[in-house]
Amino acid sequence: MVAVFMGKYLINLGYAMDNLLFKDKSVYFRNALVRSNYLNIKEEKSYLIKFYENLL
Repeated sequence: MVAVFMGKYLINLGYAMDNLLFKDKSVYFRNALVRSNYLNIKEEKSYLIKFYENLL
């Protein structure tokens, strides 16, 4: 759901997006989402940021 929303949002902003990265790195993306939302330990958003930098 998050990936679909972000994809549509980025396309709406004029970015070209390839869904192949989501397919090839689905485990990495899932782990990055989980790490960015930890509430009981330090949140780590760098993995999610790197994913989207590579996507764009």
